[in-house]
Amino acid sequence: MSLKSRLERMEAREKPREQDEDAERRAWLATARVRAIENHDPDEFRAGDLLRLFRTQGRLEGATFERARDMALAWPTSPPSRWAVERVLSRMAYEGEPGTENMECPAEWREAWEAAGELRERHAAVPVETLAAWIVIQHEHEAEGGEGAAPELEGAGEPHGLTDELYRAAVGPDADGIGEPEEARRLREILEGDYYGERAWHIQRQTHEGAVSWLTRDPRG
Repeated sequence: MSLKSRLERMEAREKPREQDEDAERRAWLATARVRAIENHDPDEFRAGDLLRLFRTQGRLEGATFERARDMALAWPTSPPSRWAVERVLSRMAYEGEPGTENMECPAEWREAWEAAGELRERHAAVPVETLAAWIVIQHEHEAEGGEGAAPELEGAGEPHGLTDELYRAAVGPDADGIGEPEEARRLREILEGDYYGERAWHIQRQTHEGAVSWLTRDPRG
């Protein structure tokens, strides 16, 4: 058999394998997109819808941050919580969305969004292999009945600039009152690319774990 024929046969065998992996990747990413939507807080959705309704109605024109917040909180039917309104509105003001031209993002929330951006950049700079190793270590710790973070991961993120202080600052100024599940949800939202995007797929492949174990994990271990 000629070299050309052997190469053609090798390529023919590789093609279905590549197609299977691509189909697996697309299916995983489709699931991840659903998980990303499920990770959003319904109260924040409601706050965002209200605030954008006010913008469409022209009620945000010239409104201060406090005025817009109070309008949302005074909504007569199932108003969103104060923290949801402040988080959504502060992000709109921080990012300069239309209708927020007269608003100043409160300093404590501006610091939180700045910390979130810094956390996102630092987390994205950690190699996929390193993140996957952390996940495996934490998984083994939990499988053995351990609680909290695995002892081996103590300070593991610090060389990458991932400190407890940065995580907490990124969560927001209301971190003390929202509880651990909401903290973890916000961190997954901030690190969305590493949880629900292409990079997340590669992390999952490295761990050889199921998609759910990575998609729902607390970013801090």
